[in-house]
Amino acid sequence: MEIWIDITTPTETRTRVQWPEAAVYPAVGDSVVLLKMHESWTFQVQARQMAIGTNPKTGTELCHLHLTVDKDPSPGWFLT
Repeated sequence: MEIWIDITTPTETRTRVQWPEAAVYPAVGDSVVLLKMHESWTFQVQARQMAIGTNPKTGTELCHLHLTVDKDPSPGWFLT
């Protein structure tokens, strides 16, 4: 299944992250820690929207998850 995770932060910065295949998707109220190289980003999920469908070109399943969170990542998050 193809998975897209978009995250919107308090400053309206939107970033797309790769989600681990076997990991459960976070629910509203969950605390999440994402690690990227030597940077970490800890936040709490304030809102979640999910859409599941099929890619009409390839026939594979798609999942798009949009999270609204309470904290911005550190500036180093985008550099690694």
